[in-house]
Amino acid sequence: MFGRLVMVKIIQKKQVADWMFLVGEPQEVDGQPLDYSSTAFASQYTEGLVDNVCMALAQKTYGTWELKAFSLGATDAPFFDWSEKFGLPLSLFSFEEK
Repeated sequence: MFGRLVMVKIIQKKQVADWMFLVGEPQEVDGQPLDYSSTAFASQYTEGLVDNVCMALAQKTYGTWELKAFSLGATDAPFFDWSEKFGLPLSLFSFEEK
């Protein structure tokens, strides 16, 4: 996607039964903020069409987490579709205010 290795810093996660929803920020491997200027998303990021956010949905099966859905840079809420597709409650995708 980026043409190089990046990592995701997990900001929030929530588990309900065997499902986990994670929200994070893509970063350079050294932990610095991702430099979008050298990616295929450079112009979209500059125009506000890509957010600096990753969302993932995983399911634990036989003791192993399996990635079921992943979104990078979405400016909308992809988890609404995930709730419907996987038959999950919307509460899995919400976090209490701190």
